[in-house]
Amino acid sequence: MAVRVFVKYADIWGFFNSRRDQLKKEQVLIAENDDGGEIYLTEQDGLPLFTVYLSGEKKYEEAAADRVDCDFTMNILCDRYLSPNDDPRRFSMPIGPVETSPATDEQEPDDEDTPPPTLDDLQIEQEEREDELMSAFAEFLYIVTDGGAEDLGDTDMDDALDHVLQYISDNLCLPVYRPTVYFDPDTGSAAYTLYPYAPDPDVHQLP
Repeated sequence: MAVRVFVKYADIWGFFNSRRDQLKKEQVLIAENDDGGEIYLTEQDGLPLFTVYLSGEKKYEEAAADRVDCDFTMNILCDRYLSPNDDPRRFSMPIGPVETSPATDEQEPDDEDTPPPTLDDLQIEQEEREDELMSAFAEFLYIVTDGGAEDLGDTDMDDALDHVLQYISDNLCLPVYRPTVYFDPDTGSAAYTLYPYAPDPDVHQLP
């Protein structure tokens, strides 16, 4: 069963923000399969709203709060409603031009390809995400220890955060978004993954 995704998971938040006016008025088809499964995106209360249809019948709706939530929600919905459970490609589906629902044929699709991220882009994203994770973790530790973790050094904090994120991935089976860039010391080549704690992380080579 073929699955077609018209807006890459990581690009949905940007797509939503660039088309807010359109999405306030109509749904846009962002994924489908050959069995009549469809996922549409629209705007509701200022947030992206995902709606799943199976053979023309509405089955599920879920809003997303931010870019990471969009990525996560799209992964879950495609896996649950569009992809067969034994399809190993369900998290790396082909990307095509955006198609709109029949009611939106007058809207011209944006079929420009999204350029691949550069090393600088990924390093900036990694630094920003590290700041977010560490800030959230420091607040969490402060609350659960009643201020007793204030004297922990950076190394201890990094190690504790790493263990907690690994636990969340391994035991709660939740995706942990932590962009990570790897360098091969022998060749100097770089690669990256967005979910490094996954059992089989999707690693991409950088040119």
